Amino acid sequence: MASYLAAHRGRDEIRRRGAIFNLNQGIDTLVFGIQTRLVVWPGVGCTESSVHVLTVKPGEESELYSLGMSDEAFVCLSGRGEVFLRDQWAGVEAGDLAYFPAGVRHAVRNSKANARDFIIATCISPPNLDLYTRTGFVSSDRPQFNFDAIDIALKNALSRGSKLGRLPPNDTHLNESHPDLRAWNLEAADVRRHGALFNIYKGAKSPVVIPLRLILWPGHGGSGLVGYNCVVHQPRQLFDIHVHPVSPERILCLKGKGLFYLEDAWIEAEEHDVLVAPAGVQHGTAGSEQTDGTFVCAGFATPPQLDLILASGFYRDGEFTRPPFE
Repeated sequence: MASYLAAHRGRDEIRRRGAIFNLNQGIDTLVFGIQTRLVVWPGVGCTESSVHVLTVKPGEESELYSLGMSDEAFVCLSGRGEVFLRDQWAGVEAGDLAYFPAGVRHAVRNSKANARDFIIATCISPPNLDLYTRTGFVSSDRPQFNFDAIDIALKNALSRGSKLGRLPPNDTHLNESHPDLRAWNLEAADVRRHGALFNIYKGAKSPVVIPLRLILWPGHGGSGLVGYNCVVHQPRQLFDIHVHPVSPERILCLKGKGLFYLEDAWIEAEEHDVLVAPAGVQHGTAGSEQTDGTFVCAGFATPPQLDLILASGFYRDGEFTRPPFE
């Protein structure tokens, strides 16, 4: 197990072979006014997309910003809060996904009346270099990563731990509020231009690749820069060991305990673990034999995995179909 952990692999090795990360581990910094943990990002060798964790405390609000060349997807892990989407504030709950195409202004906030932190996992594809200039990990006068500074910050983060403490348990669930903003009530072309709200438990069920559900993908309005899939394992249920020829993947364990497969071994996984699998590297997931609870995994794919979409029958002659949200 230890040899597969990101802490025991160098940047080049992570880039080539992948690794197991955890949302509780990373550099804590301030991004757009919100405490942000850099977990999977170019500073640790992952150049295709970044995964950060945002902790929005009651009464906090981020800057209003856009990413000119990058798509961003927010997944709420716990608590409740609001996102600025399609020129309005919308309440979201754990399990909701907010999609912001490149160039679309967005923000997050948490009401002072809330008793809990609003916890978000966010994927940016491709990573936005300007964002890391703000943190001091990219030189402002020379657009290169300062790996010496990153290594010191990573060492301090591992030795001291996070000042924010460990993340609370995820409480993801189905939510269908704000029907006017939900992707299932909008045209795909509209979603692609302006963004939308999704939920990780409502998407296109693959009739072939079981138990896969496609959430954010071009058939439902994604641009092709970032995708999001969800798999809810029953006990001892296997999602086949496979490779993606062109799509790196970051699979988050959202609930329960189970198994990740990476390269050549099965590795025990639990809530907040993240499997990073570069394109061409064998990986998979499975429900554990040690628990009767469901094992919920959700993966950011950059770009969305056309191989899975093809196998599901949702793409033909250069066109995506639009299966129902289930």
